[in-house]
Amino acid sequence: MRTSWWLLGVALAAPPEPVTTAPLAPSLHQAMAERLRIVSQAREAVIAGNMEGVHDAARALERVPAPPTRPEWADFVVDLQLFTTAARGATSVAEAADAVAAVTQACARCHERAAGGPDLTSSALPPVTWSSDVQMSRHAWAMSWLGLGLLKPNDDAWRRGAQQLADEPPPTTARSEEIVALEAQLRELGARAVTTQAGPDRSVVYAQLLTTCARCHMRREGE
Repeated sequence: MRTSWWLLGVALAAPPEPVTTAPLAPSLHQAMAERLRIVSQAREAVIAGNMEGVHDAARALERVPAPPTRPEWADFVVDLQLFTTAARGATSVAEAADAVAAVTQACARCHERAAGGPDLTSSALPPVTWSSDVQMSRHAWAMSWLGLGLLKPNDDAWRRGAQQLADEPPPTTARSEEIVALEAQLRELGARAVTTQAGPDRSVVYAQLLTTCARCHMRREGE
């Protein structure tokens, strides 16, 4: 599966050591919460194969005010702007998946530097366990945790979503050969994600997962 390595070039550098920063102002917290909402929206648009939704999310992300200038954040802000522009200009699901994964990884590198990121104890996050017998709901739950694990970054959140996909049993209802193959690929990518270490390699697997989900959903719509 193709991956736009140029999108991930900046992220390939070793992450800097975390630093202690002053508490974020309320307005900055609001901006970060809005970014999380929009990045999640972009992920869902890619999964649905909705290119217009991806472009809309990218434009919305560009409109969120940039954080106050802090020297240790400057490079990450540039990265975020670069990858957001790539998402806005994506012409295929695979390009959109690469761009959204790169945006998420750019957020993660900044969070790591600033010792920040979303609160993983928030009631707004997906539940820790999932008991639904609806396959697509389980997949959505897993992708939500993978996205949060990449963006925070947080190993437990990442592996929670990855393990769910890896352990997903094959469907018992009739499927076309292409759908069966895509679902098998999703399980294989989930298993690979379980053992993928934090850093740019996770964004590569995440983009592949997003693309696989999108291909499956678009194929189902055509049946």
